[in-house]
Amino acid sequence: MASTTRRSKAARADRKTEIEDRMRAAITKLVTDGERFTELSVERLVAEAGMARSTFYVYFEDKGALLRAIGASTLHSFYEGARPWFENRGEVTYEDVKGAIKGILEAFQENEVVMAAVAETAVYDADVGEMYRESVEDFVASLRKLIQRGQKDGTVRDVSAADTAAALSWMIERTTLQLAPGATPKRIDAIATGLADVIWGTLYAGA
Repeated sequence: MASTTRRSKAARADRKTEIEDRMRAAITKLVTDGERFTELSVERLVAEAGMARSTFYVYFEDKGALLRAIGASTLHSFYEGARPWFENRGEVTYEDVKGAIKGILEAFQENEVVMAAVAETAVYDADVGEMYRESVEDFVASLRKLIQRGQKDGTVRDVSAADTAAALSWMIERTTLQLAPGATPKRIDAIATGLADVIWGTLYAGA
């Protein structure tokens, strides 16, 4: 019985992931074609995704719940590029920092439509806004730990870990949203260089 229950739960999870992927593709297609996410109805989304309206409501209470579901996984992947930098237990180099930032920018571009929809909806939807802020705050917490660890081993300058982590994290978030959409690979590299310069000068130069 336990095995059957586990298989049933796994099947439901797989089905939900499939539904989320189809809705993500529908949002991307419609917004890329010129429609605004805020103006898209559930009917329009399910029609594009090729699913029944009743199926949508099995998994999502409304459009905001849909965006929270697909936004959470997208935001997780957004910051995944910084993992090698955050988990580095050796001597951090400038290229480590730039590589992490470039990874974030490239992850944003891969999910640009959904990321923009989440950021836009977060302004007026309290639940989406909370989810979005929590995601950034998770990044802040990881960066704070990196700073504190670096200060202990003498590789990071004597700065306020909490305040500096918050300032740098929100700088990365705002810069990405404003400059990454539609940027060419050359432009992405330039943006990554600019952010890396600020981060390196703030945390590592002269430590």
